[in-house]
Order: sequence, then C-alpha cells, then structure tokens
Amino acid sequence: MTGEWSIVLLLTLIAAMAGGVAEGLIMDRIERRPALIVVYVPEVFPKERRGACIGWSTTVAGISYVLGPVLAAVLLKVSPTMEWFWVAAAGIVLTPIAILTTVKPYETKTKELEDIAVER
Repeated sequence: MTGEWSIVLLLTLIAAMAGGVAEGLIMDRIERRPALIVVYVPEVFPKERRGACIGWSTTVAGISYVLGPVLAAVLLKVSPTMEWFWVAAAGIVLTPIAILTTVKPYETKTKELEDIAVER
C-alpha cells in the first residue's frame, strides 16, 4: 500500500513540474493576453509590488510541494483505513474555495491592464 502511494505522490509532483513548464510555453506561444487565465495571480498584485508578491507566492507554492506529501503521510498514519483521509483531503481542498467566495478578490475580468493599474 505504501509503495502505491509513493508512486501516486511522485506522479503528482512530476505533473506539477510539467505544468510549470507548460505554463511558460503557453505564455511564450500565445502571448500574455490570451493566456491571462494562466497569469491571474500576477494580475491581482499592484504593479509596483508585483515582482515581490510573485516571489512570495512561488515560495509558498514550493513549500506546499513538501508539506502536501508530509500531510498525506500523517493522514495515512492517523487513518490507515482511509475513512478520515478523504474527509481531511476534502476539507483542505474546500477551504481556499470557501475563503475566496467570502473575501471576493479584486476582479480583473474585461479590464485592460492599464485600467487595472490606475484603479489601484
């Protein structure tokens, strides 16, 4: 059972790295505007602080690549029959969705980048 989960976690991490490479290729091929869905995160930050904010976001994402498998291992130790594993996993996935629906982040849809920079 542990060997199977190790393979699943390995494939998940490889897919995350491949997604990062694919994101860069998409941005290079179809330019920034059509790929705006890929770059939503940078667009929510103020223009003058965008670089620092993206750095922090990337750092936190990198930490999550380590904490995710560790948390999965802990959950499997606590619930070897996996009843609570799925409950905890669902809670972890639904928490950011609940936060975003209540906080309502700044919306950039249908706005030009110049207008967004002025409105901040």
